[in-house]
Amino acid sequence: MTFTDDDTPAFMNWPLPSELGTPDPYYGETEAHLWQVGRCGICGVHQEKCSRRHALDHDHDTGLVRGLLCTGCNLQEGWSPNILFRRWKSGMNPCAIFGWHYYHRGASAPLPITAAQASLLESRAAEREAELKRLMLQPMPNIFGKEVIGGGVPTDQDQHAAQSREHLEETHMTTTHHATTEAGVER
Repeated sequence: MTFTDDDTPAFMNWPLPSELGTPDPYYGETEAHLWQVGRCGICGVHQEKCSRRHALDHDHDTGLVRGLLCTGCNLQEGWSPNILFRRWKSGMNPCAIFGWHYYHRGASAPLPITAAQASLLESRAAEREAELKRLMLQPMPNIFGKEVIGGGVPTDQDQHAAQSREHLEETHMTTTHHATTEAGVER
């Protein structure tokens, strides 16, 4: 597959890492810190040109670290439909490509983990996502008494249909009550 500059994270154009040295876990360093040298993995902007330090981006479902991002890219990667950010999230990031496995622990330093541990975290996240999809597709009753797939939000048309049914039921009961009363039959 051929990538253009617009749809490829910046780090894909950098030289391959050679001797990086050893990350210092006391300071929360990872191989990504050593190789990216203050550059955002998506746009390539250096940390010195930004008002804040770059973030150690991670997958919120698995906790796996992906690499360093500037604040702008880190905020966008969570919601932007842009192919560039989708590629970053789906594995086109330094940690996934070079096999650097770290578990993000919030304010604490990232925890180095094995490839097997990383794989386990990914499979658990996939299981959670599959279970969530299954639950979302289960029929569930809505407030109008009919089943809705996926718990959809009732529309104006649903509300109108429910009101029409209620009106018909009330009219039928009233008509039936009058007819039986006139005939001298009480229910």
